Amino acid sequence: MNPPPLTYVYLYAPNDMPDHEVERRTVEAENYATKHRYGVFKVFYEWDRQTRPALGELVAEIGRSGGEYVIIPSLNDFSKNRLVQDAIVERLTEEAGVIVIVMDEADE
Repeated sequence: MNPPPLTYVYLYAPNDMPDHEVERRTVEAENYATKHRYGVFKVFYEWDRQTRPALGELVAEIGRSGGEYVIIPSLNDFSKNRLVQDAIVERLTEEAGVIVIVMDEADE
């Protein structure tokens, strides 16, 4: 049996988000990954939508590890702006070479 594909989770978690909400969203994403047989290697928490330091760390990590997938609960975790969302998805698919799975769209 093959090991599960190397997968990362990216979550928007601003500093003012309560810890229990961050934990709930993390568990939800990890459970989604387990249900769909992805092997979550690391969760990246984005706290600043302006500079997106976690996104840069994610892209660098994928470059080092050769990760295959990034799971996000919603495109709103990237940005509220659709053009920015599309640009980030394009960066991840074209530059980092991963497949982006959006949880709130994947099971529709």
